[in-house]
Amino acid sequence: MILFYNLDVFRKADWENAVKVPYIQDYLPKTLKGFSEFLGARNFFVSDEVTVADFHMYEMLYSHQQLAPEVMAKFPNLVEYIHRFEKIPQIEKFLNSDRNSKPMNDRMARFGT
Repeated sequence: MILFYNLDVFRKADWENAVKVPYIQDYLPKTLKGFSEFLGARNFFVSDEVTVADFHMYEMLYSHQQLAPEVMAKFPNLVEYIHRFEKIPQIEKFLNSDRNSKPMNDRMARFGT
């Protein structure tokens, strides 16, 4: 999964049609389907408890939910996973604090800055 850090692509006048649209329409649904099937009805990706893998999965899924909410909506268990992760007391406290640095990407990113 990518979030548009390729500076050569950004220099093109039509990066959205050249990269973003095909990524959202073609690649993202297939990838999310695999994640959705792997997660299934479980609460977290590796075990019944949060593991380090869940932090990465949350960040990636959250970012893609911001990028393409209409695609993410087709995978309700992934959307529920995002909400479940955000409701972990320590995570929720962080997300509601001044330390939460949104937007999600730095200035070098084309999306989410």
